[in-house]
Amino acid sequence: MPDLLTLFFWPLGVFAFNPLLCAILAGVFTVPVFVPIYSPSSRLALALCALPWWAFCLREASVDPQAPRTDLVALGPLLLVTAVFGAWHLARGHRRPTPPPPRRPRPSSSRFPRRGV
Repeated sequence: MPDLLTLFFWPLGVFAFNPLLCAILAGVFTVPVFVPIYSPSSRLALALCALPWWAFCLREASVDPQAPRTDLVALGPLLLVTAVFGAWHLARGHRRPTPPPPRRPRPSSSRFPRRGV
């Protein structure tokens, strides 16, 4: 069982004690919130995904490296789920292109009607 937990939580080992990487990932989720090409629901989801990462970034910047890391076990599943969910919204959250407006039929000229030839 510890091997399965190690496999599940190994991404947190990359971000632990490295607030710069946490800030980069949180920034990647935060910047599209202000870009209008994403749908409103995706922008809201990305904002909600960025919040735990900003909190984790603050925690990593302010915690002593020798302190016990129980927060990784408590926040780990939430951080991993928000990372996957945010990445999915980054990839698929664009608005669908709007179709062009339908073409109007050309108005026939009533001044010069066509007559049979």
